[in-house]
This record gives sequence, C-alpha cells and structure tokens, in this order.
Amino acid sequence: MARELKENEIKPDIPSYVSITPWITYDSQMDNLRFVVAKKNVVPSNQCQGTTYLNLVKWTDYKLGIGKYTEWTEEKYYKELARFTKTKSHVTEYKFHNMLFEDLFSGKASIKSKKFTLENIKDHIEESKAPVIFSIDVREAFNPKAKAEMGHVIMAVGKCNNGISVHDPRGKFFANYKDLDGNQVFFPNKTLDRIGRKSVGIYCVTILKEKK
Repeated sequence: MARELKENEIKPDIPSYVSITPWITYDSQMDNLRFVVAKKNVVPSNQCQGTTYLNLVKWTDYKLGIGKYTEWTEEKYYKELARFTKTKSHVTEYKFHNMLFEDLFSGKASIKSKKFTLENIKDHIEESKAPVIFSIDVREAFNPKAKAEMGHVIMAVGKCNNGISVHDPRGKFFANYKDLDGNQVFFPNKTLDRIGRKSVGIYCVTILKEKK
C-alpha cells in the first residue's frame, strides 16, 4: 500500500492544469530595498503586498500590450502608490493598492473582491485566465508559536485538481522562506485550506479590453 504523500511532496496535476495567459516570465523577487510611503517605512518584512501588486501591474501592462512593463520597479510602484496613500495604515490596505490598479488601467482592466474559497480562486483562473491576489498565514514558516496571524500576500497564477500555483515574492513556504526562490510555488489544496486567510477575501483581475 502506497504511503500518503506529505504536503510538500504533492505536485501539480498536469492533465488538469490551467494557467493565466500569458505566463509570467520576468523575475518577481523583491529587491529588498527600503522606501518611505506616507511616512511609513516599507522594508522587506512588509513589502510582499506592494511587490505582489507590482507583479500584477507588470502582467496587466503586458497583457494589454501597453509595452511599459519592463519600466515598472518597486521604487516606481511605491511612488505611484503614494498618490493615494495618506496615512501609514493605507500603505498595507488592499483598498489603496486596488485604487492604484484601477487608476492605471481604467476601462481596460478591473479588480474585484470575492470570498476566499479555493473554488473561487480556481474558477476565476479557469474562466478569466487572469491572476488572483490573496493572503496566507505564514506562522508555520516563520514562527509556529506566534498567536496572531502573520499575513503574507501572494498571487495565484495557475490551478489544477491538486492545488494552486502562485508567484510568491519572498520564497517558498515549505522551505521556510530561506531559499529566496519564489518565482513559482505550488500549494496543495489541503495546505491552502489551512493557511489561507479566509477573513481577508481574494482580489480577482478581469481584463476588459484585450490588445488588438
């Protein structure tokens, strides 16, 4: 009788795999620089949300054929974000990152919230071939004894029967984020169901106007 696979041993089911279109080919790692936005220090420990939204902006720019995705950097992203953020708390609120996204791609792409379920993430990728941003609790990787959630923002880019592939700007969850290789990370269904921050919701991108 075959043993049950550990969570970190589960791989994507290729026959059922569906990814966003186009697939992301650029380096999505954080630059680990430091920025000040609305008097808030943005450092590697709280940079995942901005870097993930930066990846989304670059993907959307490329998808729409705007042709400026290579010009986007973390420095440029946070400078643009500063147009909307007025207080320190705004810098890590989805509302303001979404406001910037809607401003950049008005009439061409939109981002809408939905309830956090694996089905909603997978259905959106299946139907729209576009990314989904959501948050996971990474206490297991960084500090298993922590009582409060440790939120970490990532972007879903593919799905299959076994789980969901994401772009994770910090590294790999199962390596306790020590490898710094997060260009593509696979989360089994069981793992995401456990660590997904269901109270936060998910943010789904829809392309309204395809490039000709």
